[in-house]
Amino acid sequence: MDDLLALERLLRREAALLLAGELRHLEPIVARKALLLARLDAQPPADARRLARVRALAERNARLLTSALAGVRAVAGTLAAGQRAGTRLESYDALGRSRTISSPLPGLERKA
Repeated sequence: MDDLLALERLLRREAALLLAGELRHLEPIVARKALLLARLDAQPPADARRLARVRALAERNARLLTSALAGVRAVAGTLAAGQRAGTRLESYDALGRSRTISSPLPGLERKA
């Protein structure tokens, strides 16, 4: 199998993993992709049509990866907000200014 075909198959596998949310399986693909790209850079393929197809797949995967990263960041923000919710409250005073109201550390709650 030539390197361009191997890269195309790898990019299709990467896209499937990104669409399935299987981000933990991307690391070996990234290493293999870097190797194939280095080999192709040393000896560029002559078939411009195949090269354009592989480039389009790579661009699609870049967009998928950007979207996946945005989703991970959104989840991290939601989790952080949930953790903060137990220790502080964001509110507004009578003049409409933002105000943070802190509560005691968890575990120090006193009951009568």
